[in-house]
Amino acid sequence: MTFTPKFNIKNQSFSPKFSTAGSGGGGEGTRDYNLLFNKPSIDGVILEGNRSIEELHLQTQMRHILESEIDRILYPVNEGGI
Repeated sequence: MTFTPKFNIKNQSFSPKFSTAGSGGGGEGTRDYNLLFNKPSIDGVILEGNRSIEELHLQTQMRHILESEIDRILYPVNEGGI
């Protein structure tokens, strides 16, 4: 079985694609994603239809972080001295 997520950046939608071709699983299965049980989810949101990045709670923009902030995260200073 193959799961291929498709994200459209232009309209910010998500369309999951599911295929059983060549899976070698040996089961009956279905070629219709909408008929599947136990569909995958992101952050508790089931991947069905054309979900937006907001519906999936995905980060829409990267936060600018300064080099000094990275240093503070990676190399915290011992408050009691070295």
